[in-house]
Amino acid sequence: MTAAELAFAAVVGSAAAQPLPPPVPLTPPLTPPVLLAGRVERDKFVYGETVHVPFMRMVQGPQPGAPATELVYLIQTRQVAVPLKGATATDAAGKPIPVEKLAEVLKDEAVVVVTYGGELDPKFRKPFKEGTVFLSFPAAPPKEPVVPKEPIP
Repeated sequence: MTAAELAFAAVVGSAAAQPLPPPVPLTPPLTPPVLLAGRVERDKFVYGETVHVPFMRMVQGPQPGAPATELVYLIQTRQVAVPLKGATATDAAGKPIPVEKLAEVLKDEAVVVVTYGGELDPKFRKPFKEGTVFLSFPAAPPKEPVVPKEPIP
């Protein structure tokens, strides 16, 4: 064995003999907060969402009289209603807001800070003014398929 091979074996052998560091504890995934303009209706948080709907339309092809298709995206808005069951509402200081008061505060549309998967860290609440409502849902709502609302000519 050459000196280089012996040195390599010594380094690899000593690295393999050392114990591995303890695993890093995983925290539950927290999505970044989202600012949504919404209101409370019955026991649901309702907000508007803009989606891009794919649509194939007929166009003139490369040769006269030969049709072709083209993919275009239509921009549409839709209402999303998320059940408040399991959600927690707090103010900018982190104090809980009861459900009855939440319905009163959000009877008209207002901007709300929404998080999914856990509470927002208090250090991220600092930029928001007093009176801001924070809603924390246990999980993100399932995404509905994006389909046209009405037939497209």
